[in-house]
Amino acid sequence: MMNMKLDVFAVNGSVVGDIKLSDAVFNVEKNEQVVYDIVRWHRANKRQGTQQTKGSGDVAGSTKKIRAQKETGKSRQGDGREGHFRGGGHIFEIRPRSYDFKLNKKVRKLALKMCLSSKVMDKAFFVVDGLSSYSSYKTVELASILDSVTQSVGFKKILLIVDSVSDHVMKSSQGIKNLMVLPQHAVNSLALIWSDLVVVSKSSVDLLEGRLA
Repeated sequence: MMNMKLDVFAVNGSVVGDIKLSDAVFNVEKNEQVVYDIVRWHRANKRQGTQQTKGSGDVAGSTKKIRAQKETGKSRQGDGREGHFRGGGHIFEIRPRSYDFKLNKKVRKLALKMCLSSKVMDKAFFVVDGLSSYSSYKTVELASILDSVTQSVGFKKILLIVDSVSDHVMKSSQGIKNLMVLPQHAVNSLALIWSDLVVVSKSSVDLLEGRLA
């Protein structure tokens, strides 16, 4: 299948034309391992890694040995700050660390293509003409546009992709449940996996294809 076509909707929900999608970006076969790797990479990058517990060297207490090493008939003990004593430190204490790991740029780009292709194949990808010139601060107007296209506002998680997040779009989207708004340059695999439906401005499709080609 070469350059599949999708309907293009107007902001009132009517079909005003179609658009050809590049097979190199929107018709890529899904690989479960690549998708698993990109989800793990995104989640690892989000972890703060600031948790910490006290080890035996961090807790307050005397450094004096509890009892003599020998001739007591009891087991050998240190200064009482070890983990098996009440008030002692953790035996395997947690230290601040980074959970980041390297994932090749080529793999990250491939995963993004797979996630976009999956939305297109599932008929969950809607192209809207006129979003770039949206100029209202009213939540009800943006909700009306999304509902006229998807018929699912408030019931399914929607990812709205625009050229850039204007002040109008940002403010009018804040009151809509289950809506995430991203500029096209910030679209990532995790956001696509999170969403049930994707609504994208017509001009952003060309920008996505140029970015991922």
